[in-house]
Amino acid sequence: DLRVGDIVVVEKGEDVIPKVVKAVVSRRARGSAAPKPYKMPTRCPECSGSLDRSGDEVVWRCVNASCPAMLSRRLLHFASRRAMNIEGLGESLIAQLIEAGLARDFADLYNLDVGALEQLDRVGNKSASNLLNELQKSKSVEVWRLIHGLGIRHVGEGVAQLLAASFNSIDALMDSSIKELEAVPEIGPIVAQAVQRFFQDRDNRLLIQNLKMAGLAFTGSIGTSTASQKLSGLTFVITGALSGMTRGEAKSAIQKLGGKVTTSVSRKTSFLVAGEEPGGNADKARECGTSILDEEAFRKLLGQ
Repeated sequence: DLRVGDIVVVEKGEDVIPKVVKAVVSRRARGSAAPKPYKMPTRCPECSGSLDRSGDEVVWRCVNASCPAMLSRRLLHFASRRAMNIEGLGESLIAQLIEAGLARDFADLYNLDVGALEQLDRVGNKSASNLLNELQKSKSVEVWRLIHGLGIRHVGEGVAQLLAASFNSIDALMDSSIKELEAVPEIGPIVAQAVQRFFQDRDNRLLIQNLKMAGLAFTGSIGTSTASQKLSGLTFVITGALSGMTRGEAKSAIQKLGGKVTTSVSRKTSFLVAGEEPGGNADKARECGTSILDEEAFRKLLGQ
């Protein structure tokens, strides 16, 4: 029973993730100032569309594919550093593009021109030209970035790299069967079904066709050379805060050299990369006899 304004007890889940344990009911305001029990909305607060919660999942989702809030987040994810890496395409500009009817999906971004952009608030000729240059550059990024940017459920950066390495093209991925998808290491039935459902959708296939017509790269794996797979066969766990890179960057660096990254230490773990405040994983590594690398040693291993 959590209510707005409650004081709560929080603990670390798996050494990192904040977990709300309970509300401190004795500290809750009483009488007329007491907060009311929270009721989950039955309609999307943005577009009034229906909400759906699948199975025993916690998350409720708007089922309206044209919901402006969902489109905004999709475009923001598509342009993000870990996806298509389109600098200058931030939340404020995306909101203006949607409001002006200039961005109804990802492909619309590649139809923008200087004239249309200059009509938007605080967008001059130079910033418009810079954005168009970024969009042009994004057409040739690695295929895994495009797969990740599409926002397929259960497909994050790592899974996108696995799919790109296994299928080498968007067309091959689109036409893959459940059996072929599940044959990819670390891809199970839930991910396989999510990928197939996405590409079987008529609107999504039209989107892919429009992106292809816009000139985006549709072939190529994760962009790693087979000659540089020096971490192949090694398993890493990353824990604590790294000063010179994010965990995502460290994970990507390991995968590009053929290594595998998992979330918890076991006797199969080759190395624990330990940043500041490593938590319980460091104790587990010592218990298992796993080699522990500080950030400097990790960078030397990567060859940086």
